[in-house]
Amino acid sequence: MKKVVDIGIDMGDSTRRITEKNAKPRRRLAMTPQVLANNSEKYGGMYVATRNFGDSEVVSSGDSPVEVKDKAAKKGVVDPVIFYVPKKGMVSIY
Repeated sequence: MKKVVDIGIDMGDSTRRITEKNAKPRRRLAMTPQVLANNSEKYGGMYVATRNFGDSEVVSSGDSPVEVKDKAAKKGVVDPVIFYVPKKGMVSIY
């Protein structure tokens, strides 16, 4: 006798079911670290701006996001990616 596994896809009145024999194992998504800013240790405790998520060159930095956006705009970066670089060893709770 085959065991039925519920995969939880709503198909209207019934839920799609597959047999354990045909069930595919779930993929594990690998999370790889991304470098968002070059020389990030230099910018610890500051806000930095880059041109986009794929570019890790820091365009501007400062103590507030508004200051960083203004500096980036003066350098011709209209829509920068702005983020905070925590100080080394800093504990962040989200």
